[in-house]
Amino acid sequence: MLNIKTNIVSINYEESLSNLLPAAFEKCKNMPQGSGTVRFVQELNNTSKENISRILKCLPKELYNRLLCIIFRLFSNEITENLNSTLQKQLPGSIIKINEILLNQEASGELLLYINNIEIDYTSLINFSSKKLNDGIISWILKIIIPVLSKIPADKQESGLVSFLQNVFIKRKLESVAEKSLLNNGVILKLGEISISQAEDNIIDYNIINYIELEKLEEDFLNILASLLKPLG
Repeated sequence: MLNIKTNIVSINYEESLSNLLPAAFEKCKNMPQGSGTVRFVQELNNTSKENISRILKCLPKELYNRLLCIIFRLFSNEITENLNSTLQKQLPGSIIKINEILLNQEASGELLLYINNIEIDYTSLINFSSKKLNDGIISWILKIIIPVLSKIPADKQESGLVSFLQNVFIKRKLESVAEKSLLNNGVILKLGEISISQAEDNIIDYNIINYIELEKLEEDFLNILASLLKPLG
């Protein structure tokens, strides 16, 4: 399996959150109120659009990042399914399948996007005729990859693919695909250079993101928000 990691160079916070909030309202509407963020989102749902806009404009970058990570996690499954759907329009079945997409704020404050555990059925991919591929960036990349993989021994195909994908031009094309997919989900951002590795080479990064529980993100977010709102009371 493959893992992809990239940093977020820039992001349109206000518009991205405005795009995500209506769906977040709907998702949190009937959820139990045990979660601080669920309660916050439910309260926002009772606030006028004008006041929500004012709140979003006043948030500092750190709080924007935390709120975006929390809401992104609420919709991680949907975003992953949408990207897999895009892949399946190019290839039948599950020749390429992404298992997880996560957005995380590192201790440094930097936002990182993880696309984890990408499964590839190399035999089916090689046997798939590139003539059946539609137009588009993914098709263009696959038309180059398939002939290359067919010449590599089975036990070397994944490492060979990782090496091939290190090409700067190919990585920029993949960045474009990821940006467009996130845009379709309402997240407007610019990605940095992506890093591609075999899953076993990226275990530390993958585990770190799972140790950062959603509850900790929520607690930090609500504490910062409370400190900002206290002077206004």
